[in-house]
Amino acid sequence: MYQAIKDLPDKDKIKEAMKLRKDKSTVDFVKQLMKSNLDYFELSEEEVREREKQYLMKEFGCEIGINEEYDPKGKKKFAIPLKPAIYVER
Repeated sequence: MYQAIKDLPDKDKIKEAMKLRKDKSTVDFVKQLMKSNLDYFELSEEEVREREKQYLMKEFGCEIGINEEYDPKGKKKFAIPLKPAIYVER
């Protein structure tokens, strides 16, 4: 969603986001994006994910798996750039 609305004027972001995801949390999500001013830089999510995965594996001494489809607690809808949704399973 971030990629779809990042270049739009602020006044159009919520309307466009609601076309993509008709969920009551969408408005709050977009407001949080606008407040965080993430339009000023680009991220390579894959590079960041891999770097942080390696760090976490070293830090906790365990395997870290990234599965973008597995979301049993529904946290994925609250993820935004620089604030990922994380689910820990033992």
